[in-house]
Order: sequence, then C-alpha cells, then structure tokens
Amino acid sequence: MTTYGSLFSGVGGFDLGCDAAGWECAWQVEWDAKARSVLARHWPNVNRYEDVRNVVGGVGRLQPDRVPGDSTLVENERGVGDGMGLYLLEPVDVICGGFPCPPYSS
Repeated sequence: MTTYGSLFSGVGGFDLGCDAAGWECAWQVEWDAKARSVLARHWPNVNRYEDVRNVVGGVGRLQPDRVPGDSTLVENERGVGDGMGLYLLEPVDVICGGFPCPPYSS
C-alpha cells in the first residue's frame, strides 16, 4: 500500500484525493486549530502535528544539529520525538501539501 504524509494539510483536500486513490495517510501537519479539528474528525487514527518547524524527516534518529540538548528518541502520545517538542515523521512514499495560505489571506 502507498503511504503519504500531508504538510500544510488545511481541512484535508489533498488527503481526500490520496485516500480516494487507495493510499494510506501516515501523518498530517497543520497549524490552524479549526482545520486540525476537521482533520481529527475525518482521520481519527492519524498522527497530527501542529507546527512544521517541530517535525523532521529521517530514519532512526533525530538530526542532532536540530535538537537542543539530548537527542534521545522517546515514544509519547504524538509519536516518536525527542521529549522536547521535536518529532520524527514516519517515512512515507509520497509527501503532499497545500500551499501555506496565511500570508495571502486577509
């Protein structure tokens, strides 16, 4: 099965299309609380992260130069992270993302 991760997810437009193609969502990253509540309703078993600045891709370890202090991985309610707010995203086959719109919204 093809897996995908969703950056700047909004309310899940790209995610719906990926699901319709038979893909499985591994994680979503969305800043807006209302949009995250919509995502949680439609994808209740998917790890969601609030801030793209607090996630890193990679396999096995967090990047030590991006982690303040100890870079030991810990398991917590949001997934695998460093215990200080930086999370390691699960590897996926495809990363999709919406264009960040706040700078262009009024």
